[in-house]
Amino acid sequence: MDIRLLIIDAPTHYLLKKTYDNRLDILYNTFLSNQAKNLNFIYLSKEMLPMFEPGDFIDFEHLNKNGRKKMTEFLKSYLNNNFNTIFQK
Repeated sequence: MDIRLLIIDAPTHYLLKKTYDNRLDILYNTFLSNQAKNLNFIYLSKEMLPMFEPGDFIDFEHLNKNGRKKMTEFLKSYLNNNFNTIFQK
């Protein structure tokens, strides 16, 4: 059985990015993308996630009910589209 690790970058409020240098995001994404290729895991960066609005968050890092629903629908769709053989058993 082929089991692959799936790492998903968590959505964050856009104002959080104003608290640190954006080069950190670039380094972080580059590192995880390279590791995903080298170690054969799947990395979904923030750019691959749905657009989250300020109203989707309770605070800078946690989704509220609407944001959680949006994320859940995305994950459901992603898993069904990319791993549908798992769910057809």
